[in-house]
Amino acid sequence: MRHAGIRHTGRLYLVMCPPEHYEITGDNPRAPPAAKADLAAAMDEWERLRGIYLGYDVKVSEATSEGEGDFLATERSMLAGTGFRTDQSAHFEAQEFFCRPFLGLQLIHEKFYRLDTALCVLDERGCNTIAIDMPQLQMGGGGPKCCTLGLYGEPPEAARSR
Repeated sequence: MRHAGIRHTGRLYLVMCPPEHYEITGDNPRAPPAAKADLAAAMDEWERLRGIYLGYDVKVSEATSEGEGDFLATERSMLAGTGFRTDQSAHFEAQEFFCRPFLGLQLIHEKFYRLDTALCVLDERGCNTIAIDMPQLQMGGGGPKCCTLGLYGEPPEAARSR
């Protein structure tokens, strides 16, 4: 079975980025007008999300990344947005980890601050929904997809040895 250009082995690999640079800006409709960022609460929510991923291969990224909001899989490569919420260093780190070519796309319009607000890659994916309350991250315009990048495929070590 093929999925997004990778041989599907039924195994999910995740990269997570902690909300170390978390902030609430005035352009988020989910944030009350006087909302203030609570980094400790955001980190607690992130740790709860990380706990849900027990049993998966998870790598914690050292680069600032918007997770799946700024990384989109195509059949041959990954599209990787940068500009507002993701540092370009995250692209290099993810490319090395997933052994896939990345195409960097500079986001320049503040209305399209994440790659998934500017374009989308259509595919069919089954999903297992797990509810998690993340009100602090939501006020900052984020959630589970902003903290996580996931790909199905063979183990990164196997792809590197080819």
